[in-house]
Amino acid sequence: MLTNIQKHEIQTVLNCLKTTPFVLDTKRLISVLKGNETAFNRVYSLNQIEGFGALNEKQDHELKMLVEQAIDLNLVEIHRVDPFAMTTLRITKSGYYFLNHGAIRQRVVPKATMDKKLLAA
Repeated sequence: MLTNIQKHEIQTVLNCLKTTPFVLDTKRLISVLKGNETAFNRVYSLNQIEGFGALNEKQDHELKMLVEQAIDLNLVEIHRVDPFAMTTLRITKSGYYFLNHGAIRQRVVPKATMDKKLLAA
């Protein structure tokens, strides 16, 4: 169960991912959320998006844990661009549901699937 503060922070992370003009890796996402005035953020105008500096009071390790929590909750997924390049973050369908409704969508297993699992046990 998430606290209201955790919900708000995760929604901020998701909104930041949603408003960026391209996908980001965790390191660059954290840079945007903290409001770091890096060359990358300036060149790609990331300092102009809504989430820039939105969580600037958080430490890097706290933001990394927040991103990991969003991944664990299936709100964000890691996408590997190719075997030799960086990995990026994407919002999942559950993440968009969370943004729109403020709740985590429960996965519903169809009855037929549950019956098969019970028979296999």
